[in-house]
Amino acid sequence: CNDPMRMLIAALLVACMTPLGSAQAQSSSRIQCAATENGQDATASLTIRDGGREVANGSCRAPISVPAGTYEAVIQLDGTLDRPTKTLAVTTVAGQISRVSAAFTTGLVEIVVRSGGNRAAGMATIFTANGARVGTVGCGVPTHLSTGSYTVVVRHRTTEQRLTNISVEAGKTTVVQADF
Repeated sequence: CNDPMRMLIAALLVACMTPLGSAQAQSSSRIQCAATENGQDATASLTIRDGGREVANGSCRAPISVPAGTYEAVIQLDGTLDRPTKTLAVTTVAGQISRVSAAFTTGLVEIVVRSGGNRAAGMATIFTANGARVGTVGCGVPTHLSTGSYTVVVRHRTTEQRLTNISVEAGKTTVVQADF
């Protein structure tokens, strides 16, 4: 068939049936992460950076698509007050999945306030050993933190107590009591 119009239509049909982005798929890669907390699977988020610039982000539950190359993968553990991160170098190859993983160790801290021998309401601000503020929590609420040493400032009404060298151990609950 030498009809130019039919040849054009046939060429267009073949082009439409060819998978889109096949050249792009060759330069695309994916990164998948896994995180553990005290040896158990944990939920975490993944941020991919190139020279400090964020390229992609998402959950560790599904691979993230990026162009092939070398990146920083920042894995952040979900559900902890101090939001711990691990940064890893990762090189991706076109058409393949590169895997990164991070292990985190955490414990629980529960601050108990007593006034006149009875449990009372209070607030606590938690600081790292070097003085960086981690966050503020209500007393009586178990809070996930990375293992390490902390300072806790407990407030009840108009008074406060500063408790130092509070140790958080992997998989354990540390109960801190402040008596007013």
